[in-house]
Amino acid sequence: MSDLVVWKATNGSGETCAFGVESLARVWAGKAGAVEVMKFRPHAEQPAAPAVELTKLEAFMLRNHTHRRSCAVEDMPDAQTVWLRVGVQSFCVTPHCCETTEEAEWTRAMLAKALANLVLLTPNAKSQATDAALSRQVACTDGLGVAVSPAPTFGKGE
Repeated sequence: MSDLVVWKATNGSGETCAFGVESLARVWAGKAGAVEVMKFRPHAEQPAAPAVELTKLEAFMLRNHTHRRSCAVEDMPDAQTVWLRVGVQSFCVTPHCCETTEEAEWTRAMLAKALANLVLLTPNAKSQATDAALSRQVACTDGLGVAVSPAPTFGKGE
């Protein structure tokens, strides 16, 4: 990749401005000013996102609960956003567009992994105790935040 060349012009009053063409820089600087060349090395291309291995649950989450959409961004023809899909609702999880399809797919895979972890780490309350036992374990409130004890069962069996 070649260097990017810019000419920095300084006029007689000390103001500076950058130009892509040397002759324009010299005209702007005038006789009392100066022009110096500046070279920049553009950033190397980002490597493609690594392929992500997914479990069956993660692949299910990827397929059914994530998707990507194209977005219009100047100088980024492949820009896309990543979305979480829950039923008929969708929520954008990328505040800024992903620059490439590969980056968007990697982001989707990470979202699918997070969703799978959420499913695996969330306990199933019904498998731990019956509804009646849970209602006695959970504190109740009166709607204003004041705790009240649960209603008595009066000896009724579960």
